[in-house]
Amino acid sequence: MAEPVQFVFSFRSPYAWLAARCVLPKLPAGTEVRWRPFFPLPSFANFPPLIEGKVRYLVRDVARLCRHYDVPLRFPTADDPDWAIPHAAFLAADAQGRGPQFALRLYAARWERGEDVAREDAISCAAEEASLDPAPLLAASRDAGRRDALRAEVQRAFDEEGIFGVPTLILPRGSRFWGHDRIEMAIREGWIAA
Repeated sequence: MAEPVQFVFSFRSPYAWLAARCVLPKLPAGTEVRWRPFFPLPSFANFPPLIEGKVRYLVRDVARLCRHYDVPLRFPTADDPDWAIPHAAFLAADAQGRGPQFALRLYAARWERGEDVAREDAISCAAEEASLDPAPLLAASRDAGRRDALRAEVQRAFDEEGIFGVPTLILPRGSRFWGHDRIEMAIREGWIAA
């Protein structure tokens, strides 16, 4: 059996959302994709606070891309939550075989409705929309040990694998494509085979 393609994502990133929603469906039929959570930690030197000019650009750029892909957009108004919370819920959904379905619903909550996806009501609603019992996902999101283990795995991926941003697609032979547009290019050029 072929190794899966790895999709490194974060609920924090509108670019990872667009990759998940608009680009991954273009993968060749039969491509197995393993979703891997990754989010900034305070120890990451390359994740400085957003500067005003970068924020203005990001807002314009994401709005432009949403028009291009014809998808709705509503920027969240809340500050960054503890990103381990929604990603721990994702891992619980993934353990039940419904991780991507849950992730797409939670992405919609964040980037299409502007919700705080670390809130229990957002997690619960996304779970129900993905045909999952919310209780195990909420339990995972509340479990400090699980969140710490997830942060440790993100740090390990940063330190040992050199993963530095999302979205990143990692092919079985190790080739990487960072950025939703690079993933789309990899598909278009036939570098990804099922």
